[in-house]
Amino acid sequence: MSKQPSIAVLIPCQNKALTLAEVVRGFAAALPHAAIYVYVNNSTDATAEAARAAGAEVRAEQRPGKGSIVRRRFADIEADWYLMVDGDATYEATAAPRLLQHAIANHLEMVNAARGRRAARRTGAATASAIACSRDWWAASSANRRATC
Repeated sequence: MSKQPSIAVLIPCQNKALTLAEVVRGFAAALPHAAIYVYVNNSTDATAEAARAAGAEVRAEQRPGKGSIVRRRFADIEADWYLMVDGDATYEATAAPRLLQHAIANHLEMVNAARGRRAARRTGAATASAIACSRDWWAASSANRRATC
């Protein structure tokens, strides 16, 4: 029997108190063995409280911007797989197991899944996507960035 890979669901948030509990509960149900982390970035609402109440581990990143959160969470969190989603309830959490199974079964190190048109129209973020990436992909990607910066 093979070991089940560790999975971390990583959710960057700024002022998402109204939708975040739904997101955390959805991914907890879809991926019951995953650890769920919410990174709060200078929120002025009850984002952190909503995340904690829904069962997520909450961390803060004071440097502004999603890029700061992405760098921080990969530095902080150890997992075999990372699933990055937004806290705006526009991702279908029930698709997460299929996304990860596809990546693992096909020996992929990263899979990018765009959210549906309806969600994109609702938020105006047509280019946003969920990303699943392996620890190895992130490590190689980080090494390449350090070498070229």
